[in-house]
Amino acid sequence: MDEYLRVTGAREVYAAGDTAAAVVEDGHVVTQSCQYGMPLGRYAGHDVVGDLLGLDPVPFVPAPMGHAWI
Repeated sequence: MDEYLRVTGAREVYAAGDTAAAVVEDGHVVTQSCQYGMPLGRYAGHDVVGDLLGLDPVPFVPAPMGHAWI
């Protein structure tokens, strides 16, 4: 998966949820856990719609727990 949550080798497929391994911060991968499930879904949904509308994707950036997400 890349920083835009697109599946490697299938750029038209997005991944999100408890088991998605998002690349962030200098190539590190987020922990596969429920704390990232909903934020990953928000970013993936945003980028899927953006892809359909021809907009630039937004990379996934984890925020400290308790802060607003995209």
